[in-house]
Amino acid sequence: MLLTAVRARQRLPCQNNRKVYAWINQAVTAFLPVEVDKRELTEIRDKESIRVRGEDFQVDAHYFRCPNCGEEFDTSNSDHDSLAEAYDMYRKKKSMLFPLQIKKFRHKYELTQKELTALLGWGAVTLSRYENGALQSLSHDRELQEADTQAGLLRLVKLTPEAVSREKRDRLKSILLSKRGRRSGILAGLDSNPSSVPPEETNGFRRFSFEKKYLGAVEYLCARGGVLITKLNKLLFYADFLHFRENHISITGSQYAALPYGPVPNDYKNCLLLWRKTFRLLKSGRLPMKTVDMQGRCM
Repeated sequence: MLLTAVRARQRLPCQNNRKVYAWINQAVTAFLPVEVDKRELTEIRDKESIRVRGEDFQVDAHYFRCPNCGEEFDTSNSDHDSLAEAYDMYRKKKSMLFPLQIKKFRHKYELTQKELTALLGWGAVTLSRYENGALQSLSHDRELQEADTQAGLLRLVKLTPEAVSREKRDRLKSILLSKRGRRSGILAGLDSNPSSVPPEETNGFRRFSFEKKYLGAVEYLCARGGVLITKLNKLLFYADFLHFRENHISITGSQYAALPYGPVPNDYKNCLLLWRKTFRLLKSGRLPMKTVDMQGRCM
């Protein structure tokens, strides 16, 4: 076994087989004398090109080089995965769902992997692979994004009722039907329905949620006595973009436009009217934000 591993290590191309090389290196160093393990290795941080479905992406590369033989390899405890980084770049370019988004969608409706897989009509381990970082096909991604809509998931529940228990099926139908009714009523005042925009780069790969996310964020930011509308819009913008930078998904799913006094959500004037209407119902007439417009004028 040792001889086979050593020979394999010598002939592996370093750029394309580093992950395979990691386990071979473990096997070799487990049998070689201790003094060989103590050889000084040079740590390399560079850029490398990884091809994903016919497209090349430049990603960060972190590996080690032996000063004696010139071999390059990864270690088993490396905290950087170049292939995963390339997959994320491909997902972003193609407006595809990230693994964390798929998990959040499933958890939002308290579905197991087995149940969602059955609803979608996929193989037993397909969804598990996608949630753990495997790159989904474009067709499967479209199915996931459609299922992440209330109308799409409701259609799947009706088409494949045997995929979930009767109790969970009734609960899902109740939640989806009630949400669809509330959303159509509340968002009717907007010039365009932002929730109709599928998850993409402009909304931080999250479908706009006026009630669950947007109003929740506004209420939280205004909890300490209210803020000016200009400041509120900026806080929402920074919160969405910071969350997107760290988690690859925004909080509210808002699309923003640039105005002279700072970023604002699309159709923010009508959003303001909806804020007032909704918070009058929630707060018995007390508005949590100060009633001034973007230029600071009283309204």
